[in-house]
Amino acid sequence: MNFDQLIHQLKLDKEEFYFQFNSHPDYPSALALSDTLDFFRIQNDAYEVEEDIWGELPNKYIAIVKQDGQSKFTLVHHTSNGYDLFSDKKYHYSEKEFKENVGNFVLIMDDQQQEKSDKIGKKNIFYILIALFLLVSIPFNTLWNNVFNLLSVIGIVLSYELFFQDLGQTSVIISNICSGAKSGADASSASSCDKVIGDSTFNIMGLKLQDYSFIYFLSIFLIGVFIPFSATALGIFSCISLVAVAYSLYMQSVVLKTFCKVCLFIASILIVQFVVFLLRPGVNVYSLYPILAAVVLIIGVFAFVYYLKDLNLKYDELKKNHMKNLRFKRNFQLFQRELESEGEINFEKPEELFFVGKTNSKLQMAIISNPYCGFCKGGHEIIEKLLNKYEDMSVQIRFNYRDFRADDNYKKLLSKLYEIYQKDQKEFLKALHFWFEKRDHALFFSTYGEAEINQPFLHALEIQTIENDKYSLNFTPIFIVNKFKYPNMYDREDIFYFTDDLIDG
Repeated sequence: MNFDQLIHQLKLDKEEFYFQFNSHPDYPSALALSDTLDFFRIQNDAYEVEEDIWGELPNKYIAIVKQDGQSKFTLVHHTSNGYDLFSDKKYHYSEKEFKENVGNFVLIMDDQQQEKSDKIGKKNIFYILIALFLLVSIPFNTLWNNVFNLLSVIGIVLSYELFFQDLGQTSVIISNICSGAKSGADASSASSCDKVIGDSTFNIMGLKLQDYSFIYFLSIFLIGVFIPFSATALGIFSCISLVAVAYSLYMQSVVLKTFCKVCLFIASILIVQFVVFLLRPGVNVYSLYPILAAVVLIIGVFAFVYYLKDLNLKYDELKKNHMKNLRFKRNFQLFQRELESEGEINFEKPEELFFVGKTNSKLQMAIISNPYCGFCKGGHEIIEKLLNKYEDMSVQIRFNYRDFRADDNYKKLLSKLYEIYQKDQKEFLKALHFWFEKRDHALFFSTYGEAEINQPFLHALEIQTIENDKYSLNFTPIFIVNKFKYPNMYDREDIFYFTDDLIDG
């Protein structure tokens, strides 16, 4: 499923979104989408709505809308003249069109979510470098050279987007050019682009025509910027490019019988470059050196692009296999079976000492921990996130403590934490978080004060530790989930994928 425009509008990390969505055990359901949005901290609630209350919904929500004959998860913007729809592409429906094609499912998102800034991805870094090369070269070139190089940059952008589109990473730029980004009527134009771009008739050494287009534009740009007296070389390559234009037009008109807008745009750039070269003023300097240098540079660019595509294809294959494995791993029935494969752990006093959350909650957890355990910090952070998100759960924090091994600092630390806990559970969690962040006795005591050693409390804690030993809970951190030890085959962070099912079950 393609969500490129939806992702762009919500300003999400595209690669992370697809990874989380595709690896969800309920992919490609509405629950998978809802949980993926939750992962990005976009709070959302699912509803079934009747036709007469569409006008009462917020101006922005996600619904299932039929586009191009298919029902798609779509970000809906209600505007003054209809509805702007964002899924794989951007559409615009009138009020009548929208109500005829929308289902009754809707995800309403929290408008108060924090705005997320776009990351500077690898693609943007590449474009920034190309722009810098172009700007630096402008003072040293003639007007005609700069026009030629600027056309090369436009060709690089379009070809680079096509290059990654062929790897399954659909480009918003290409989608907008092909579809026109206006209405469902432009779907045939978009599908024509997909047909031409996906065609494998022209395939030499595993590279398609759009790959060679990227190699060509990147090469002649670098030639024009870095190789002096390269007019002859550029002229030769411009002439050769007309053969590629003729072949592309033949394939689109005769073989495929459909035209791709972006391909025609690239062909137009090649023709304009050839015309620019013919109109180039001045006397050309004919030299073998620039031609040989240009050939070497093209071979280098070819090798780089070939390696890049091969690397991306292998990476995509590994990612697909990884997502399939995660989908299997995140299946709740398998998790529950693995969780309950060992015997129950029945603590005599599960609500004693450090106990946070609701008593008799549906999800009851415990964490076996130690204030001096480096790995315990991550375990407590998970517990904090769960407590902040779910009300119907409780956690008992069971510190492994042995009096004969403990020094005064350890005893005072635990006594102070217990003192804070008895006054306010939330303050206790903050203090515990502070300790794991700093792990500095002097800093902790200067912040929260120093407590007297509470010997009765420490004795009760030691009894609790003996009970942990009874169940072989010696290492830290260990999660106990509804009286069962958290399975070793799962990462601790995987608990987030099963929490809703654990509470609902």
